[in-house]
Amino acid sequence: MACTLYTLLVFLKFALMMIMVIHLFQVAQNVMTVLKKKNNPYEPVEMERVVMDFTMDCIARTVFSMDLNTPENPDNEFCKYGNNFLQVWRFILGMVAPGLCEWLHIPLFNPKAAKYFENVRHTLNTDGRTSSFPGTIFFVAF
Repeated sequence: MACTLYTLLVFLKFALMMIMVIHLFQVAQNVMTVLKKKNNPYEPVEMERVVMDFTMDCIARTVFSMDLNTPENPDNEFCKYGNNFLQVWRFILGMVAPGLCEWLHIPLFNPKAAKYFENVRHTLNTDGRTSSFPGTIFFVAF
């Protein structure tokens, strides 16, 4: 019985990974489509921006089941809050003086950004939509 359950769990992990790979491939195709739309193929590309857009899309798609297409819509709400989630001053203060942060009630993460992502997670748990994205399975399971 335990061997069968273990085999089933291994298969489910493999299936979820394959679904995730498919979605990450679609995100990569979105990035390539935007890069191909450039007028001049010899124009320099800001790779930091391309990699950040790709990373945000991957996180949104695999964890939160959201299709952002960030290269075409860089000012979306997810990126706005994602870029401000961890503020340097909060992080440094939290690492250097955690007692002071606790005493002054200064959270480690930006409260507005944390609230936004809590709302997104809550929406995933309560809206009842079905999705083939692994993120839905992850948040419903935990």
